[in-house]
This record gives sequence, C-alpha cells and structure tokens, in this order.
Amino acid sequence: MATVGSVPGDDYTTIQAAMTGEASGATLQIRNETFAEGDLTAAAKFFLLRSHPDNPAGTRWLVDATGYATGIKVSLAGWDIRDGEVANATGAGITTTGANLRYGAKNCYVHDCGGNGIEKFDNQGATIIDQCIVANCGGYGIYSTPDDARVHNCIVYDCVGYGIWAGSSAPNPGRVLGCTVAGITGAPGHGIYSGLTNILIRDCIAYACAGDGINVQNGGVGGNVYGSVGHANLGTNINVATQTGCSVADPLLTNPAALDFNIGAASPARRLGSVATGLTYDQAGNARPTPVTGDYDAGALQFVQTDSGIDSITVEDAETVLVEFVDDGAPTVPVQASAENVANLGLTGDYDIDVATSTRVSDFSYRMTLSRPTVLAEALTLDTSAVATAGGGHCDTPGTLGFVGVQYPNALLHYAVARSSRRVEVHLDTAPWYSPVARGSATNPLRWVVRLKGGGAEIAIESVQRISATVYELQLADDLSSTLFEVVGDAVLTDDGGTA
Repeated sequence: MATVGSVPGDDYTTIQAAMTGEASGATLQIRNETFAEGDLTAAAKFFLLRSHPDNPAGTRWLVDATGYATGIKVSLAGWDIRDGEVANATGAGITTTGANLRYGAKNCYVHDCGGNGIEKFDNQGATIIDQCIVANCGGYGIYSTPDDARVHNCIVYDCVGYGIWAGSSAPNPGRVLGCTVAGITGAPGHGIYSGLTNILIRDCIAYACAGDGINVQNGGVGGNVYGSVGHANLGTNINVATQTGCSVADPLLTNPAALDFNIGAASPARRLGSVATGLTYDQAGNARPTPVTGDYDAGALQFVQTDSGIDSITVEDAETVLVEFVDDGAPTVPVQASAENVANLGLTGDYDIDVATSTRVSDFSYRMTLSRPTVLAEALTLDTSAVATAGGGHCDTPGTLGFVGVQYPNALLHYAVARSSRRVEVHLDTAPWYSPVARGSATNPLRWVVRLKGGGAEIAIESVQRISATVYELQLADDLSSTLFEVVGDAVLTDDGGTA
C-alpha cells in the first residue's frame, strides 16, 4: 500500500511514480488532488487505485491528461479503479492495452476526452463498469468489445456515435443494467447498442439520442431487452428474442439540460424495473428497491421521494393522529414502522412521541398510531426539524396539534410524608395517566418519578409501590439525612424525567 499526494509523508507525489515504484497488486491511496499526467501504466503490473481515506466523502482524485493520448492504460488483469476522475485526454480516458483482461471501474467520472470515455477492446474478460459517469467525449461513451460487457448503474451523456456499445457472445453474454444514456450525437447516434449474441439490456433509459434509444440488430440473436425506456425509438432494426415491458415515451427526467438525470414522480420509468437485475443500489448509492415501497425503477437513478412538508396534524384520540402532508404532486413515502426506521414527529410538549405504526390513507395522508398516548394538557407543537417520512428529511413548515381535551395530564404532587429513613409516601392531587408500578423495576430506577431533596442532596428513588390511584410509596436508594425534606419545584409524575 502506498499513498499518493502532496501532503508531507506521502509516499509519492505522482501516480505514475507510484506505479513504477510499487509492486504489482499494490493499493494506491490517492488524495483528492489534481495530477497533471497521463498515459498512466506499468507493464506487467496491475494496481488498485483508491481514494485516500482522508478524502472528504463524495470527492474524487483527478487525472488531468491534457496533452496525453490517454488518461489511464490498463495493462494487466486485476486492475480496479475507484473514485477517480479522468479528463482532457486527446484519446480515451481509460483504455486497455492487453489480452484476457479483467478489470473494474467504479464511481469514476470520465469527461472531455477526444476519444472514447472508457474502452475495453480486442480482448476477452469481464470488465465491470459500475456507477460511472461518462460525459462530453468525442467518441463512444463506454465501448466494450468483443464480449462480456458488464455495465451497471452508469450515466452517459453528450458523447458521439454510441452511448454504450456492449459486446456479447454465447459463452460470455454482455449485460447493460440500470443505466441512463442521453444526448448521443453523430452517426449512428444510438444510446445503447449491441449487434452481438445473447446481449441483455434491462432497466435502462436512453433519452434524446440522434439515432435509436436502444438498438439491438444484425447478429443480436438471443438478445433480450426488458423494462427499458428507449425514447423515442427502441430501435428500427431491433432483433431480440424478448422485448418486454419497454416504453418509447419521454422518461420525464428532472432537468437533463442541467445534467439532472433523476426521474420525476410521473416518469414511465418508475416501477418499470425488476429484481432480476440483481442490483442493490443505483448510481448515487440509493437502495434498489426503494425502501418501504419496494419499487425498482428503470435508469441509473432510482426515484427518491423528497420529503413533503407537513400541512396539518389532527389528534383523533389519545393514541392516534392523522398527518396531512403538503400536496406537492409527488406521493409521500409511507413511514416505515420498525425499530430501525421509526418516524419521530417531534411532538413537543412534555416529551417527544414516536410513531409505532403508520397506515396510508391517501397519497398525502397517513394515520399514525403513537407509541404511547398523547398527554394534551397543553397544545403540542411540531418541531420543524422532525422526521416525517422514511426518507429521513425534515418538515418544511411547523404545524400545531390542536387542543382536544385533557387525557390524564401529568399529576402534580400534593404532599409527601416520610414513613422511615428510606420510605416516603407521596400523595398526588390527581391520578396519573398510567400506573408507575407497571413501568418500574429494581433494575431500572424510576427516573420519571418525583425526585426528593433532603439536606441539600438529591435522593434517588429505587422503586415504587402503588397504594391507590393517587398514593404511592417510594423506596429510596439512600437514607434521608433528616425526617424533614422539601419537594423542589412543582413535582410531576411523568416518564420523561420531570423535575421535582
């Protein structure tokens, strides 16, 4: 393992120097800096190019190959390139130079190169290209031939000739899964193309291309296209064994002119995908399928519900509230009722209340059963940062719970009597809304019961015994320092640690 960068203590200052100096198979941890070099390779060696662990999340190291024919030359089986950016080569951004190669590129951004963005040619071997973005190249976006293309979760736009040219054969079929291609110009201008046997294209989007969106022709016998949007043409010469669940409609990308290739709420690509791809994430790292809804969408990016602001909350009874979300045209993701993902509505009064279950009433309305009854001695307000959906976002606007009547308010302490040095009898002015004895145990000190103060020191309560609805005997953890003691403040009997 070696580090590459300009920070004192790094092993190398250039990537090429690291390739020359390190043994084959080494991991090169590269800082998110710009490296003005190109034609990076080392004969008879392979390397794992990785982001340095100190790099901020979401950043990439950059090879600025201005003046060089290529950015990175893969020369031996085993290469794996991750979290890198390659730009400005006169030819290909990432290319192969040998036979029987197997290499991978993941979360890489290749752009503004004169030739193909990422290419694998004249060899056989699985090249897994995953979560990559290829843009503004003078040649094909991704070119993988003659067979065994593996292109997953990639975005390709503004390239020339072909967006993705996928190689395939009977023994080594190619796979193009969950990709989005847009704005391919030149001749023939196809978004996704293969003319070879047994190609599989599934859950893809090809948008606004000069030629066909998806084209499988000539020798593409046994090919299959599933659940894809080939706007505006799946292919004039399409020749596949199976073409199922496809569309030629506009995929309704959010803003492709601004390079936003997310799909909208009404996109025909929504729910067009399938578990059959085996993909568990998209180009941005979002889960496939979408949590809670279980949707598989076509394209490189799953539809992600932006959390709708809460419009209103109505208390129906002590344990149920009806939450109305703002009608923003996109159905709200239902709240998942699980220990791992519980929605906290941030209802502030004496305490927060968690949601135990949530039932969809409409696209913008959910009935939520609370984990414990509401205590409405006062109006409860909605925290503006409260999580209101499974997406984990915040509420855009605050809401207020209307007063609907007191449901057993917290009981104030009326008076207390010391029965011994460790026993105190407390008398409440009203019955609490639950019985403390049902909630407490010797191993779980009752922090939520009135706290006593004697001789200037706070006295912990070890256990509680219910005498009646308004009378409780407290067993103290320590002896009272005197038979005289005072209650500090307005004592309350609650489960949120209310002060006495």
